[in-house]
Amino acid sequence: MNIGKQLVRLSQLHGYSYKALAKHLNISEYQLRQCENKHAPFDFNLTLTLSQFFKVRTSYLTAEHTVFSRTNTVQRGHVSISNYNFHTHTQQFYQSIYLANFVEFQSRFVKSPFKQILDITAEIELLYDQANSQIDFIKNAAEKARTLLIKEPSNLRLLFMLEKAGLCICESNINNEAKPFSFWSEKGMPYIVLNHNNDFAVKSVFDVAHELGHLLLHKHIQFDLLTYKEFQDIEREANIFAASFLLPEQAFKEDMKKVSNLSNPDDYTPLKQKWYVSIKAMGQRAYELGLLTFEEYIAFCHAIHEKQYEAVEPLDDTLARRHPIKITAHLEYMFVRKLITPQKLLDILKVEPEFLTQLANINQSLFDKFTKKEPKEILKYDFIDTTDDR
Repeated sequence: MNIGKQLVRLSQLHGYSYKALAKHLNISEYQLRQCENKHAPFDFNLTLTLSQFFKVRTSYLTAEHTVFSRTNTVQRGHVSISNYNFHTHTQQFYQSIYLANFVEFQSRFVKSPFKQILDITAEIELLYDQANSQIDFIKNAAEKARTLLIKEPSNLRLLFMLEKAGLCICESNINNEAKPFSFWSEKGMPYIVLNHNNDFAVKSVFDVAHELGHLLLHKHIQFDLLTYKEFQDIEREANIFAASFLLPEQAFKEDMKKVSNLSNPDDYTPLKQKWYVSIKAMGQRAYELGLLTFEEYIAFCHAIHEKQYEAVEPLDDTLARRHPIKITAHLEYMFVRKLITPQKLLDILKVEPEFLTQLANINQSLFDKFTKKEPKEILKYDFIDTTDDR
């Protein structure tokens, strides 16, 4: 019995080298490497220790294949790079594989349409040949995406609107220091992965818009082949897209007329409440649109520094952060409709609820609720029941 194959994948998912994992578990690196030796005797105690650490069943480690094992669901080059660190990119690649496999497993029971985001992506690709420059293309793409995706004058419900359009957005608890990333699966579904431990609402909103920029602008780029300069260029493009998408030019210009002192960051606070964008980012956007002179912008930046707003701005501790709901809603629908029980789901996946909490921030209370057979309500979700297709 050999657990090496699954151990390698779980280690990559959590960003551990064998050396780091051995140190964390207070065992020898040699013991872990022996797991890949087909002729080494099976070590039940080590298998139990690893299963408890990774929140999986022992049967997961000994299985030749699991729901999460398929590696052809995502191409490594299609996973965006959050920083120019290929160790980090490897971990993000494995997170992408596990997430895509889990979502595709859910689609055996329920599906939610995602054709709108595909249509929008196709429309945006047509804009490329019409633009006079790359910057014009990015701004036109952001304007088109804003018009088609966000049909209200605020970014408050940004996550909901994007999920409704077909994006799969989730929060990960695997790495507290991880930065957001995005990818297209081989089945053509776009994903955005956020860090659950990011506290501020405005930071989360900008992260989503930035990754949306990667999905719409850089769908055909091989991220793992980029030079450092190319990486910097596409990051800059995603930032330009995010600013144009979150603060549409005409509407933002009208709002800026209400700011009495353009050099005073505090006067931007009402706009922050509407747009869910940081004061610093709004000042930069206003300067780029020619609404501030160079001298006014320098004074604005100086005030940001003097007030120490680089760390915490007004409203950061009061604006509520919105969270994605689609993956959890799918699970709840499955449980309510009795398409599968929580226990059966965990048995098939061979994991504990905590594993799904780490992977996609699925609260364990959801499993507890239906395991205890509490009264159920029929949820009115826009899902397609596909149980007859299995």
